[in-house]
Amino acid sequence: MSHHLNGASELFANDEYMAAHGVLFRRDLGPRLVGRLKPDHIINDGALRDLIRLGLEHIDADGEVNPLFVRDDLVSRGHLAANVADQSLKSVAEFSAFPDAHVFTAVRRLIDRYNRAELEKKLTEAATLDVSNDQMAAHLEEVAANLRRSSVVKTSTLADTMTTDPADESGEVITTGVDWFDAILPNGGLSPTDKIGIAAPPGAGKSALALQVCISTLIQHPHWIAVWALGEMAPKTLRNRGLQCVSGLTMGVLRRPLAALSPLQEQRKRDAVATLREIGQRLVIVPGPLTPSRIEAAIVNVGARLLIVDYLQLVRPDGESATRRDAVDECVRSLTTIAQRNECASLWLSSSPRTAHGSTDPFAWFKESTEIGHAADLCYVLHPPDDEADADRPDVVPVRVRCVKARHGAQLSATVMFDRSVQQFTRGGNG
Repeated sequence: MSHHLNGASELFANDEYMAAHGVLFRRDLGPRLVGRLKPDHIINDGALRDLIRLGLEHIDADGEVNPLFVRDDLVSRGHLAANVADQSLKSVAEFSAFPDAHVFTAVRRLIDRYNRAELEKKLTEAATLDVSNDQMAAHLEEVAANLRRSSVVKTSTLADTMTTDPADESGEVITTGVDWFDAILPNGGLSPTDKIGIAAPPGAGKSALALQVCISTLIQHPHWIAVWALGEMAPKTLRNRGLQCVSGLTMGVLRRPLAALSPLQEQRKRDAVATLREIGQRLVIVPGPLTPSRIEAAIVNVGARLLIVDYLQLVRPDGESATRRDAVDECVRSLTTIAQRNECASLWLSSSPRTAHGSTDPFAWFKESTEIGHAADLCYVLHPPDDEADADRPDVVPVRVRCVKARHGAQLSATVMFDRSVQQFTRGGNG
């Protein structure tokens, strides 16, 4: 595929190309997009907007579309130069590896982005109006009504699920590239709406595991975008951990100038920096304070397929809650809805209370939450050795990744080795 995301403003490019492919090249899908997708929903690329506009017109008039006729029509009308039309159509044709369900999701994200932008414009206009308080209140109420309409829950029917064939949906499960982790996922990889809870005591490696999975997934799948809800860690700390994980070098080595490194160390550092610069454009950080609405806004704005919440107890609900437990549970419910609504695989990291040790309730490891046991599809608890003082812990320790819930398959666990010095988990132990 010839498209590379070069910055936050271009992160919707893949969604726009997928939408164009659905209109121009999917005979069964294009008619379903008439009346749903509009040319105005395409913001980044004017040529794509013209292709989609004319493609929808052809479908509406004739019931089908020939992309070459659309190309010729645009050129003859003087809307596009021949070379621009040819390149755009070629680029759209390359987006053929996505299931129909992904195209529908891309279109929905484009519509949501457009609606949000229109509402923001109206709010900006309201701030500049020279009107009375009553007129301002009426204007804001109109804006609020539009927001409620744009946010209304969209109903669906069983027939809507028939837009794809089960035989074609295996592509919706993607491997993370972390072989031992894929091996304990029931589907052998991540599904679009997977909600995975990972609990561990401090220092056990829950953030390191999530970062390794995230980096590997972005390397394996260049069309995926991730959002990291970073509640506590500094972004540069996340970067440093990423460099350790990718390079296999300790921070002590990474902090040395290149001239002080061995040839192998220098190459590893250069390769790790290059890797993080490339995938870093597809890893969007949401800093604290974290709320479900801020997290979802980031997912929608960039078209994310993967969400990491680091960590649950640092997310605050959008509304008021009577107790701290109620607040965490409300956030879990909101994040569940967000994952399903946006078809975004999610890793929810959770701190663990000291009282979890010795408890017969496996969900006691998820601090301050009774909801996660119901909401998550998969729940894992990381068990490091508990017979060592923090100061005496070796760099490499065995960690038991124990599955305590698997909604859609067997509960598969693994024993792996966690190297703190390079923030990597590798296969080890007896499984």
